[in-house]
Amino acid sequence: MTLGSFISPFGGTAAGSTSSSGDDLAMFQALHSIEEAARTGNAAPVILWIARSATLNISVPIPRHVTLSFAPGAVLTLSPSARLDIQGRLDAGTERRFDLRADARVFLRGPLDEIHAAWWGADADAIAHALNVLWDRYEHGSEPAPIQLSGPYHLEAPVRVEPPAAVTRQDQLVDVVIRGRHYGARSPMTFQVKDVDHVGGMDALLAIDGKVTLTLEDVGFDVTRSSGRPGARSALTLAGDHDRSLIEGCTFRLGNAKGIDVTVLGLVWRDAFLDSSRGLSAGVGFGALLILLAGLAAASRKADRVSVSRCDFEGVLPDKAGSSIPIAVDATAPTMMDVSDCQFRGAYDCAIAFMGSDLVVTHCAFDCTTNPDAADPLRGVDIHLGPRDPSASDAGGLIASTAHLTVTHCVSTSSTFLVGRQAPSSTRSGGALLTNVLHQPRSTPSSDGASSIRWIGPYDRRSLTLQGCELGAPVLLLGVASEGAVVNLGTRFVGLSGTREEIIGGSADSVVGLFSPIEPPRT
Repeated sequence: MTLGSFISPFGGTAAGSTSSSGDDLAMFQALHSIEEAARTGNAAPVILWIARSATLNISVPIPRHVTLSFAPGAVLTLSPSARLDIQGRLDAGTERRFDLRADARVFLRGPLDEIHAAWWGADADAIAHALNVLWDRYEHGSEPAPIQLSGPYHLEAPVRVEPPAAVTRQDQLVDVVIRGRHYGARSPMTFQVKDVDHVGGMDALLAIDGKVTLTLEDVGFDVTRSSGRPGARSALTLAGDHDRSLIEGCTFRLGNAKGIDVTVLGLVWRDAFLDSSRGLSAGVGFGALLILLAGLAAASRKADRVSVSRCDFEGVLPDKAGSSIPIAVDATAPTMMDVSDCQFRGAYDCAIAFMGSDLVVTHCAFDCTTNPDAADPLRGVDIHLGPRDPSASDAGGLIASTAHLTVTHCVSTSSTFLVGRQAPSSTRSGGALLTNVLHQPRSTPSSDGASSIRWIGPYDRRSLTLQGCELGAPVLLLGVASEGAVVNLGTRFVGLSGTREEIIGGSADSVVGLFSPIEPPRT
């Protein structure tokens, strides 16, 4: 061992002491030499070279002017209660570098471009260790760094991202950047469900809870299982405060699950609300009250803005078996959401179920294979504003009373493009504006009840504006409409018999057509 710019405490080759006590002594001597040199004024940059795997039973501080560097395949094993505090730089590549036993910890407080979860292994615990490093950097004033995932991670429980109270002090949101390596069909999914019998349906594969501004890039989610057993209720859950969050370039493979699930309540509280509502056979009023209380709580805080860009959503189950919802914003979330350059395909009940405040959808393609039927005419909808459960329409209408939708340059071959539920006087700040939307359902509208838009009222003037659209099925107004509820600016209707500007579709005992009000069925 020579003192200077390069120090190798465990020898220059893989040969050396195989005892943990010998490793402790070698590391102690190396750090003592570095400390003595610094005391004499020689604090020049030093490379501390880990030439082979070693086991440490002691806590080790790495000074700021020291770079910890690893040879290929070298791993530091930390015994229980041992600490590795790296104040300098880390040169670790993308291999596994740390094996932590029990409550051992690694602190990376020096300059760092990325935190690689692979440094701790290839399972979900590695992600937890990477997150602990990020929280520690926030607590000690170090510049936060993005977390780089490898995968695939076969999960038995959700990966939870929830900053500790010491990190979220003063009600500030914490920036969390997570990057995957899912770059297309040939790349493995980042998060998958471990296909073993004892793993039941999880809440989510990745759960973000608390005050977090999330940036998620190039991550793949697969919530299906080859055995057909439930995988997870959602791929990604955003709960709590999540303003300015961005989900970009991600892939979602869905069965009976949600893709992106947004709620303002914590996951525990939200699930309690939903379970209480489901469990009351005659208590729809109580369930609606719970939703309304959640909505009132959400109204007391500003809306969070969430952006979803360049994502691919696929419902993989057959038509009658699939009930996925790629994007769901529930009644508790006063969310402003931008969805752009995304693809929605396969079997889904609803591509975007939105009960937030403002939704902007731009340059998206919808191709749903789910068809509506007599039991559920709202299956296979691309965008749904307001409550999807008709029994909760009153409470949902109050909560979503200011919801506003803007859709620009989108194409769809699904049975229904838009379903909107509006409460009276809600369209003063709400309603929908569709510009250059092309909707051409695969099936014949007159045969299966397909419609381009089902607008459910009562509603006010200028509730729905259609500008330069081309629709292949009727626009239905269900309920009582005020005069001028729909503004038509150059929209064309194209059916099997060519371009028509008046009624298309319909049946012998009802009138189905452009802007034709229809009384709801009597119960």
